[in-house]
Amino acid sequence: MQFELYQGKQRVDSGNIIITEKLKTWCNGQRRGYLELACPVNNAGKVGKILSTVDLFSGVTIDHRKINGDIELDVKLSTVQARIGEIRALGKDECQEMAPVVTRHSESYSISPNKSGHQAFDFGDNMKIRFTYSALRR
Repeated sequence: MQFELYQGKQRVDSGNIIITEKLKTWCNGQRRGYLELACPVNNAGKVGKILSTVDLFSGVTIDHRKINGDIELDVKLSTVQARIGEIRALGKDECQEMAPVVTRHSESYSISPNKSGHQAFDFGDNMKIRFTYSALRR
């Protein structure tokens, strides 16, 4: 099975998936560290700055398997917006707690491929996902 994920007319991601009865995950993206800022107050009432990193995944994952001849798909999209520019823009004596902004969206689909073809579905507010498949042997 092939899939293509579109935002408007722009393809965001695509790939090939081999469907079996065993639950498997297709993944395309990266896990990386993002900067976050904490502003703890000490006993004297002074605000400190603590910079740290948090590991987050940004990309697409698709959990897939065949159940009773149907293809079950769970599509998840995670995007991460870094805040490093905002953190660096703070003055020496300024502190505002900031962490990366994580947006997640997921949808579940079921396809009954009796013959070869394709199906397209809405994904989120302004995206579409298209699956192209060959008939499965039962």
